[in-house]
Amino acid sequence: MPSEHEQLVGAAEYSDASPFVRLLKTRSRVKMLDAFLRESHHDLRSRELEKLTGIDQSTVSRNMETLLDYGLVQKTRTGQKGQRYQINLDNQAVQALAQAQDALFNSAHRTSDDSGLNTVGEYQPPEASSKDIADRVRNSDVGAAIEDANV
Repeated sequence: MPSEHEQLVGAAEYSDASPFVRLLKTRSRVKMLDAFLRESHHDLRSRELEKLTGIDQSTVSRNMETLLDYGLVQKTRTGQKGQRYQINLDNQAVQALAQAQDALFNSAHRTSDDSGLNTVGEYQPPEASSKDIADRVRNSDVGAAIEDANV
């Protein structure tokens, strides 16, 4: 039987190997996902992401590859000022993250700290709520295919 220490080490190895943990591993990646969700109606250049998130260019580039690999973000077009990216609303993980973001935002607005100030500060809700995203998916061919598969 493994010792308590061995069990804890095994649990740490499991969590480090989890795709969910790897996806949300860095604060920068989480900030990028938040920005993409908030700007889901627009495609963004890396420079725009830098401004929205306060992350430097090399960090945006490094984390963009992971978001692309997971299929959460997709390349939309290349213009004179560079490649543009947009959140992949057809991805089930993106839909779940949008719902979680919406729920957390709503929950945080109901919670206040001792000063009476909102705990989310100046945070603005996403342009598209999870309901908006679900409606957009439902109205697409992919949405119909997902609904048919769930019947």
